Amino acid sequence: MKETSISIMGVGNVGKGILSIIQRMKEEGQLNEDFRVISVSDSRGTVFDDGGINPKKILEAKEHGNIFLSGYSKMDTEDVLSLKSDIIVDVSPATRDGKLGRDLYMESFSQGKQVVTANKAPLSFFWKEIMNKAASSGLEIRYESTVAGGVPLFNLRDYCLLPSAVVDFRGIVSSTVNYILRKMRSGMDFNHALEEALKLGIVEANFRDDTDGIDSARKTVILANSLFGSSLTLNDIKYQGVDENTNFEDAAGDQRIIASVGISEGKVRAGSMLENLGEEDPLATLKHQSLGYVMKTGFSGDIFVAGLRDGPIETASGVVNDILLLSGFRRI
Repeated sequence: MKETSISIMGVGNVGKGILSIIQRMKEEGQLNEDFRVISVSDSRGTVFDDGGINPKKILEAKEHGNIFLSGYSKMDTEDVLSLKSDIIVDVSPATRDGKLGRDLYMESFSQGKQVVTANKAPLSFFWKEIMNKAASSGLEIRYESTVAGGVPLFNLRDYCLLPSAVVDFRGIVSSTVNYILRKMRSGMDFNHALEEALKLGIVEANFRDDTDGIDSARKTVILANSLFGSSLTLNDIKYQGVDENTNFEDAAGDQRIIASVGISEGKVRAGSMLENLGEEDPLATLKHQSLGYVMKTGFSGDIFVAGLRDGPIETASGVVNDILLLSGFRRI
């Protein structure tokens, strides 16, 4: 494993999960002094230490509401890229237009830094621009956790399915909207269902991103672009969500919001829509808080992959995995 310094942007549920995992791996001896978190940023600002930050101190400070209580030096977040970090980790809240993340990634590449992100908004609007900049800079952006949280997807494709082209994808990639949908189908009102989802920590900073179907739609765009080489944006696809006025009286069967991507008449088709699932559909087996997908491939057949629970720690695990891949980590 090569010497690696990282800067983490965002200390919400996923950011805290990343710090917890890194702390645990250090305690277990899987990570040594060559792997350092040198800055952590939230909405208040940034703390940093070139010699390395103790994740436990940040978590304790955050528990008291302010990362500055950690005792580390402060700096303006806009100056983070001046630090000697090798990897910028973006787990900040999504913005509606994705421009903030796009600008962060472009400048990171300009300064020779790799990027790991769980932020869907930049990639759902500026995929081609971001990927071209990474390639021309000889750098990588890894985005495993943008779509299926901790469920292996892009890394599975990249490392385990090399002989096989992906020819079709269908999946439940947003547990939140489907959780609320199923609760409402069982008779719970929208606000009560949303409240339960908030308690589980599975709701975006702006809950309408989930309930309006935007979260699943962003993920669908990323799927289309990554799996099929398109350059779609969020404005190019149809998607649905759920709200206070959703009527289920005429609905039949098991309804879910399904991300569907493939090729139709020589063109990439992509959408995130309500579907009625049949009893034999593997996706119908997924529970309230589960994510999963069926991926049709050229030589490996139909692959069904699922995670029983979609939560912040699972997403954080996927992010840390991407960080470790860039750092050259290998399990002993």
